[in-house]
Amino acid sequence: MARTADEAAKLVQGTPPKQVVGDLDAALAYLQKRPEVDPKRVAVFGFCFGGTQSMYMGARDPSLAAVIIFYGPRPITDAAQLGTMREAAPLLGVYGAEDPNIPVDKVKAFKQLLTSTGIQYTITVFPGMGHAFVNAGNYNRGGEPQKPRE
Repeated sequence: MARTADEAAKLVQGTPPKQVVGDLDAALAYLQKRPEVDPKRVAVFGFCFGGTQSMYMGARDPSLAAVIIFYGPRPITDAAQLGTMREAAPLLGVYGAEDPNIPVDKVKAFKQLLTSTGIQYTITVFPGMGHAFVNAGNYNRGGEPQKPRE
């Protein structure tokens, strides 16, 4: 478990992608088999690296009821990578217009791809917001950036 941004970066960079996919898919399968869970109503939700992983889970698992992406830094721009996302819809994407990690043109390309392939979605780009803007420690009440908490 990471407690700081540096620790989180080391985990992201040091964990093999196949392991990330395997762990997430195993967690979803476990959850869907639980007797108290309706497997048809399970959605995926993630922030930053987790947002990108949510998006890719939607592209490979049609059983998802929804896909929620909070500023995932690698929006899909190639239709071949969408996989089963059409079946996993709807999709919600939340981004900041001033996010240095995710250029708005990439979000627009993702949005155009979703539109052209008929995937049900809502993408919102919040003006004046940077990365991790829903973390209350990153912005003051007036919306001004503050030094991110670790």
